[in-house]
Amino acid sequence: MNIKVSNKYLNLLPFIKTIPDIFDKEGNTIYEGRNTIKTFEVDGEILNVKSFKKPNIINKIVYKYFRDSKAKHSYDYASRLFDLGISTPEPIAYIEEKDILFSKSYYICKHRSYDYTIWAFIEEGKKYNDLFLQDFCEFMYEVHNQGVFHNDLSPGNILINENNFGFKFDLVDVNRTRFYSLDIKSRSRNFSKLYVSERMLIDIATSYAKIANYNIDDFVSMTLKFYQNHMQKVRRKKLRKKIFRNLFKRNR
Repeated sequence: MNIKVSNKYLNLLPFIKTIPDIFDKEGNTIYEGRNTIKTFEVDGEILNVKSFKKPNIINKIVYKYFRDSKAKHSYDYASRLFDLGISTPEPIAYIEEKDILFSKSYYICKHRSYDYTIWAFIEEGKKYNDLFLQDFCEFMYEVHNQGVFHNDLSPGNILINENNFGFKFDLVDVNRTRFYSLDIKSRSRNFSKLYVSERMLIDIATSYAKIANYNIDDFVSMTLKFYQNHMQKVRRKKLRKKIFRNLFKRNR
């Protein structure tokens, strides 16, 4: 078992060593899907522990010999974001279970409370205003200026806290983040997975273009095109899965 712990949180190492043994039995589940996230309270700290899905046999070989685990990427990239001053839950540790092949990995960070995510504007009918657009686009403009491309900038991966002075944002699920100098196309493409309404996407692109001093019409058009291309890929992927499932049922 390979464990990496931030020097700031070495006092948590005894607990961290127990995570593979206790994760399935203890903790408070806050998300369960392909991966599982639980909270644990340890020495007055509330920790988020993310258990990544066990990889298939091919990826077990890949993660054993050729590629860093998702947990390691999460820790390394969150640490880099944290050092850049980009708001993300503070990284604490990661665990990799390896024997003959790679088995499981866990990422541990400080728990971050939040009011809602971008999903609130999509599923709950929450209204946005000019202050939200301004604060969100200023946040993303700074993220992009730091050379950060969050490669899974989807609604649930943007945590939002709201107060009387405005909005604060945190980026989560950062294991697929890329770091490079972003041109205008990369900045526009980074909004393609938000799944917001076309009206909201236009307003976001307009606000961002104003902050970045881009031509508004060009940036809005580019952003809509990236979004439409992404949605076409999503629809094609769903169709392929449906066809495969139907073929599988007929051959049973």
